[in-house]
Amino acid sequence: MQQIKAIRRIGSVLGLILCAVVSFAQEKSEEIDVTINKDDSHIWYTSPWVWIVGSIVFILLLLAVLRGTEKRG
Repeated sequence: MQQIKAIRRIGSVLGLILCAVVSFAQEKSEEIDVTINKDDSHIWYTSPWVWIVGSIVFILLLLAVLRGTEKRG
């Protein structure tokens, strides 16, 4: 039983060391190049009112389905 615990501990330590090595091995970039293409085209699903109306319709449909599944006694 103690051998299993020792093997698990050694495995955990080696796993943590491997994670540390991988995280330090990441390439560091000195330059950050960010390009944002902003055009005047309007996409319909980016408007907040579309999401509000869609949410209301979804809630109403959900309520209708749940209300219809009630058993009447």
